[in-house]
Amino acid sequence: MKDKQTKAVIIQWLIPVAALVLIAAVMLANFSMESSRTASDHVAELFLSTTEKYAEEDKKRKEEVDAKNGLDQMIFTIENFLSENGEKVEASDKET
Repeated sequence: MKDKQTKAVIIQWLIPVAALVLIAAVMLANFSMESSRTASDHVAELFLSTTEKYAEEDKKRKEEVDAKNGLDQMIFTIENFLSENGEKVEASDKET
């Protein structure tokens, strides 16, 4: 008889304890997901502030690169023209 009573007491306590463990696990999972969102939000804010911080430098650098690329394209075009039509161009014009 004592074994049946012991089992009944254990079962009476086991079900609520299992429910509490399950609730704690769900709460922990939700907390982890919220922490992840907070971390990703922090990373996004950091990325945005860094982008804004260097926007002027990036714009200036882009203008420099675009200007250099334009000059390179011009040189390439002139060199191609001269290689295809070099005999038609006077020697004095080729030197300049």
